[in-house]
Amino acid sequence: MQNSIARSALQTLAAIAVLIGIWGVAYLAAGNELLLPSFFDCVKAAGQALGQKSFWIGFSSTLLRVLIAFLISASLAVVFAVISYLLPVFGGIFSKITAAIRTLPTLAITLILLV
Repeated sequence: MQNSIARSALQTLAAIAVLIGIWGVAYLAAGNELLLPSFFDCVKAAGQALGQKSFWIGFSSTLLRVLIAFLISASLAVVFAVISYLLPVFGGIFSKITAAIRTLPTLAITLILLV
């Protein structure tokens, strides 16, 4: 038991070190602080942000909006699931729409907006 916990902790630390190393290589390759800041700059900025009251106010309001969006989404999902169960044609239509939406490259769009 103790051995497996120690091995798991070492694997976790190794994974973190590898990810930080990959980040460092990507930072050097990007050569642009706005596109990809250094890991240590991010840690420093995060530490500064965590100490500010305005950060926690913004964080709380964002968390509240996420919770509201989740509740709205879950409620609509239940409504559409019931309608789709009762009207199979409706379910067929929405399954096609859902399949199309899943193909949208969310990460690519986010990166384009950031750049």
